[in-house]
Amino acid sequence: MSSIEQIALVIASGLLASIWEGALIVAAIWLTLRLIPALGAATRYIIWLSTLATLVLIPIFTIWHPAHTANIRSLPAIVSTQSSNAQSPRTHSQVQPRTQHPFAEVPQASLPAPTPTQGATRIMIPTYLAFALTLAWLLIAITRACMLACNLRDLRSLRHDTLLMSCEHEFPVLLSERLHVPIAVGFAHPAIILPAELIGHLSTEALESIITHETAHLRRYDVWTNALTRILECFVACNPVAWFVSRQLTLEREIACDDWVVTREGAGVSFARTLATMASTGHARPLLAAPSAIGSRNSVLVRIEQLLDAHPRHLRPSLFALGGAVMFLPIIAILLQSISPVLAYAAQPTRQPYTTTVASANGCPNNRTILMKMPFNPMAPAGHPNWYVPVTADAITAKFGASKTAAVAITVDANGKLRNISVLSHPNYPGVMNYISQTFKAVTYKPAIDNCKAVASTFHTAMTVDTPVLWSMSQVVPNYPNGWSNEHKSACKVPDLLHAGVPASQHAHFDVPVGLPQFPTSLSNVTIRKPYSASVRIHVNARGDVTSATLVSSSGQPAFDAALLAAARGQTYPLTESTGFNPVRPNTASLAWNATHGSSVYKQCSPQPTDYTWTTTYTRFFPTTIPGTTFGVVGI
Repeated sequence: MSSIEQIALVIASGLLASIWEGALIVAAIWLTLRLIPALGAATRYIIWLSTLATLVLIPIFTIWHPAHTANIRSLPAIVSTQSSNAQSPRTHSQVQPRTQHPFAEVPQASLPAPTPTQGATRIMIPTYLAFALTLAWLLIAITRACMLACNLRDLRSLRHDTLLMSCEHEFPVLLSERLHVPIAVGFAHPAIILPAELIGHLSTEALESIITHETAHLRRYDVWTNALTRILECFVACNPVAWFVSRQLTLEREIACDDWVVTREGAGVSFARTLATMASTGHARPLLAAPSAIGSRNSVLVRIEQLLDAHPRHLRPSLFALGGAVMFLPIIAILLQSISPVLAYAAQPTRQPYTTTVASANGCPNNRTILMKMPFNPMAPAGHPNWYVPVTADAITAKFGASKTAAVAITVDANGKLRNISVLSHPNYPGVMNYISQTFKAVTYKPAIDNCKAVASTFHTAMTVDTPVLWSMSQVVPNYPNGWSNEHKSACKVPDLLHAGVPASQHAHFDVPVGLPQFPTSLSNVTIRKPYSASVRIHVNARGDVTSATLVSSSGQPAFDAALLAAARGQTYPLTESTGFNPVRPNTASLAWNATHGSSVYKQCSPQPTDYTWTTTYTRFFPTTIPGTTFGVVGI
């Protein structure tokens, strides 16, 4: 075979091995970490980083392994399906040398003798598929690398335009008008950059927690490990297993820095409120080249749950776990090579020389409908087509359901320009029309071909639209009169209580607590990303039963105000962890405070408070869209 064909087969073999072998390794790592919950986030981060490096090594092991290289070198690029003595109907019936024509056949007598390694399991693929996989990998890897380079350039420009906010912390704290999320930057000269817009929206305590979080990134050398991660991702950008590992890396890195905030400042609950506030107001996607305090909304939900959980915090990685990962992961990858199948080129039928296709009077063989190409998405599945025929609206609706799809009519003119978008049907909530239009405007189109001419045409297709979800943060504060502590010097106080969660209908999807109070169905049309807040004042008797509940401040949504009043009246006070409320640990208290101040303890506090203030803030947002399902192309 030619050198180009051999390289294509080698790369395709490496891609196949990295996907199935990586899936086994990642599944084993995920299961192991689930079975050992005592490992800290810092340790889990190093283990996932080692796993990502292993995914990069698997294709290298595949290329170097004798069982693969011997078979790759021994296979011809094109094998004739006819005997050397068979009569060919072609005009060019004689077998031509390889140098005379690019589609010349290799005679049967020229096949090399079988090698000892040819007994391995083979997967036969056509030549064009190997070339397509290789080209896709090269394009995605180069594009990913260019994105990273552009990020570094933008980061340098961003830092150049910052203003100094403070030098009193361990690292300089800078302000930027162009930034929307806090980040840690700098290889040689580390610094923390905060968005200027946060200064007027967050308290001093909240800003200090964010600075502590970003300081943890710099102290943990996350700027360096993040750069290594992004470089490794360029080589495995076509591997969906690597996407999962990258998400786990980002999540564990942020949880590890959250542990620093809890340990150093004891501000777990207050930092959880800060994260909820920043997530509810929306944020721009952070730069790839810099670790940030805010990730995806789903990751923020998981981090809030971890912050509210009273578990030991381990700031340093376990050397034993790290050594085991570094030692055994490459060994397992090498052992898997012994059972890895070998790619080989499938036998191809005899190919005719190049000919010019001439349209007949009865029609054109190149007739087709419009073609679409989505904007580059590094998370798109491997093998995702570049240009494709849009799937019909009926097919997408049948797969995802009418309640989760928006049907549209797309009109493209003969020049490939989008002329019109008509939304035929869509889920009924605010903002969806603009969301659909902007999505289809970002797509590139090729015109339809009729009788070998580009023509204007209209095509009906659809896209999936995630249902917006509601997120709540409730805080219940017992009210003690002035001078109570002096009057009852030996008595304990019921602590503030906090509860965060989503509606019960979304509980299984997000795997977080159910929010209180439950959201009325009439709130399905509230404005996206706008925070709403309401407060209720409760008076209780000696048994903890509510005797009166009064709305102190309204959210502007009568249905929610009524639901909050009903939830407040339906509780017995003081609230307990069994109802989803966690005691708020004072900033000066240790982690052991929650264990010694649970409901069984503070229910013994005497005298009990008779008044409580229950405040709930909620917002509505779009959950993260799953890549590849936006237009229903994959899996139809």
